[in-house]
Amino acid sequence: MKWKMNQNSLFATLLRSAWWKSFAIAGVVSLLAVLLLPDRFKIAGVLGSFPFVVIGVIAAWRQSKQPRAAAIEQTADAVQQLDWARFAPLLQSALARDGYAVQRSTVDGADFELLKAGRRGLLLARRWKGAHIGAEPLRALRRAADEGDFHDAIYVGLGVPSEAAQRFTQSHGVQLWGARELAAFKLVLP
Repeated sequence: MKWKMNQNSLFATLLRSAWWKSFAIAGVVSLLAVLLLPDRFKIAGVLGSFPFVVIGVIAAWRQSKQPRAAAIEQTADAVQQLDWARFAPLLQSALARDGYAVQRSTVDGADFELLKAGRRGLLLARRWKGAHIGAEPLRALRRAADEGDFHDAIYVGLGVPSEAAQRFTQSHGVQLWGARELAAFKLVLP
């Protein structure tokens, strides 16, 4: 059984937040322990802040690997200008550089079939320029992935997902890759 952290827990929330927030909480917990606890419990109270320090370090490490806002915006602008004939090979080569085995898909409702670390996935990217992301293409992609025994279903789109689309991705394990993820792949833009 694979352990999975509850996405609404304090530590999961802090992992998604700015790294300095965890350190601030650790500082407050330590300060309160020193000020309020009897001398014999002060060290234990200060050590109680250690999980927040660990979460802060993990969050800082993860955030250092993420692209900056300017790179995300630049990638989104550049990708919006491309047509499918130019975007598809860029995406394919970026995925290959990231360790994916990539091939054009023969499955209806998907553009690429991916393989990485023994996990097979379907990726739909043809609608990347759409202003909105609805639930229906996500349902079709998930259905195609399930029928073809693929682990992952990935939708690439720069648009804003509808509430129904957000609920569907959370409940059915469809990944949405937007400008942030495309910037992280460091697409070699013309």
